[in-house]
Amino acid sequence: GIPLGILRRKILEQPNLAQAIKVLGTTQRSCSNNIMLSDAAGEAIDLECVPEETFWIQPEDGLLPHSNHFLSPAARLPAGL
Repeated sequence: GIPLGILRRKILEQPNLAQAIKVLGTTQRSCSNNIMLSDAAGEAIDLECVPEETFWIQPEDGLLPHSNHFLSPAARLPAGL
């Protein structure tokens, strides 16, 4: 996969949130990372990424959590389940 710095730059160059998410979903990643995205209209999403998958966390009650550990229930399942 490509280095995270290059991936982040490609995401920042996109004209809207949908295109930024598309870049993340179609680019092979080299390691796990967490990317929070938002736009001027107030849309926001947190994407917890491993090289093979992306797990989405959407705001609840106007709040979007972030941590150095996976928060998505699906991301915390043991591999292969």
